[in-house]
Amino acid sequence: MNKPTALIMNYIYFIQIGVLTVDDVPNHLKADVEKWDKALTTGVVGGTDNGMANQ
Repeated sequence: MNKPTALIMNYIYFIQIGVLTVDDVPNHLKADVEKWDKALTTGVVGGTDNGMANQ
């Protein structure tokens, strides 16, 4: 799995603080933003729990 770009991380930050919603993200970035937002909030990357959210 590739690392998220700075642009994707910026969108995730604004989503997590409540400034934006996923619907506000441009369509060409939406899938990556959703994937990384889920990975960073749940610790699950690609269906396996890495424990990232617990650290």
